[in-house]
Amino acid sequence: MIKSSSNKIYVIGASALINLILLLIIKYYSNGLPLSTISFSKTGNLINLILTIALLLGCIIILISSKQIYIGHLNFLSIISLMYLFPLILILLFNVAKLEFTNDYLFGFPFKKIIPLILLILNQILFLFVLFSLWYTYVINSLFAYLFSLISIFVFVLFLITLSLTFTYFNDKYEFTMKGNKYDYGIILGAAVWSGNRPSPIFSGRIEKGAKLYKDKVIRKIQLTGGNAPGEVSEAKAALNYLTEKFGVSKKNILIEETTSTTNEQIRYMKNQFAKTNNDVNFLFISDEFHLKRISEMADFYSLKASVVSSEYELNLQKSVYYRLRDSIGLIFFWFFAV
Repeated sequence: MIKSSSNKIYVIGASALINLILLLIIKYYSNGLPLSTISFSKTGNLINLILTIALLLGCIIILISSKQIYIGHLNFLSIISLMYLFPLILILLFNVAKLEFTNDYLFGFPFKKIIPLILLILNQILFLFVLFSLWYTYVINSLFAYLFSLISIFVFVLFLITLSLTFTYFNDKYEFTMKGNKYDYGIILGAAVWSGNRPSPIFSGRIEKGAKLYKDKVIRKIQLTGGNAPGEVSEAKAALNYLTEKFGVSKKNILIEETTSTTNEQIRYMKNQFAKTNNDVNFLFISDEFHLKRISEMADFYSLKASVVSSEYELNLQKSVYYRLRDSIGLIFFWFFAV
């Protein structure tokens, strides 16, 4: 055992700060938001900040402590600290150079979204490994620190899933008294379109809810969102046909966009299209109960004046658990990466 090298601790601490800065730049730059709007009141940014502070606190404790730390541990962790910066640097370079990935799909997901997400996940896994290993090295100062760190990452991920699942599961339907609530736009978020260009049952439930709110004069205009997979009519167009043919909603009060494919893209579209120059525009997002927490977090991230309401479509228990689990994972990704 020899006393820790302060230079390695400085590298680990500096890398953590740089990591936080790069992550925030990516989250805002990638979504077309000015860096001046960065706020740690946003849930995801606050999580990023807390984890960074936890790592920096570990660095400070080791620096001021008289405890002897094997320098090989700190050499290793300083190398990993530099390594986890490279995925973020690559993503920034891709964004600045406006490089486009192939439009091919893997398991139904486009490569242009999968590759950046893999890089971001790699960044956070390595960051968490350094965070936990630094603390365990201080406590036990042995190779078991790395094993305990891997176990802690697994436990931390389970904790995050449980937390986000709680947010998406144990809530009401965000229903509200219709009287007195008026919104400029009711946003019906896209969902699957079945053969024959028919909205899936879950999508039909959203559309029907939007039609009801429109007829009750809760929303002034209806905004339909969603592109399409190869061979299908767009989600927005399928919803348009459903609204006009079944509910007789006038096309003049329906807006459509057919380029987005994710909830984040759709909410970002609302920000850029309507609220970038007018913060008084108010939105009502119409989706399913399991989806509402993630929508609320995204709307808050984009500083939209928005409310959310669930459709009246009821999922069976199996589908409810599946969709809530999937959305809880999506919420974690949004917290950490704003994707």
